Amino acid sequence: MDQAICFANPASVQHEAGRRVAEAVECARGQVAALVGADRREVVPCSGATEANDLALKGLAGEQPEPRRLVVLATEHHAVLDTTRSLARRGFKIMELAGLEPATSWVRSRRSSN
Repeated sequence: MDQAICFANPASVQHEAGRRVAEAVECARGQVAALVGADRREVVPCSGATEANDLALKGLAGEQPEPRRLVVLATEHHAVLDTTRSLARRGFKIMELAGLEPATSWVRSRRSSN
């Protein structure tokens, strides 16, 4: 595919612009997968961080054995907190950490950030 900018829905493959964008998305998936050593099926393009957080948390939650528990910082973005509270209504035990004692060593809670 050439490098011309094309704005279209990649799910709308009934027209040329949709097919071109779908091809570009699949190409990018393969490139990202190769970069991080993943299978291209493990790379899921999202429209933004809120969608990505929701998908990741719900995917993680689906893999959890009993007892189903998640730990989250109270200072997380509201999209993360909303998703974990939704999981709480489905029976997950959510530990929401409000703060840490001064002597606590801490490793950053996010795996990535923009």
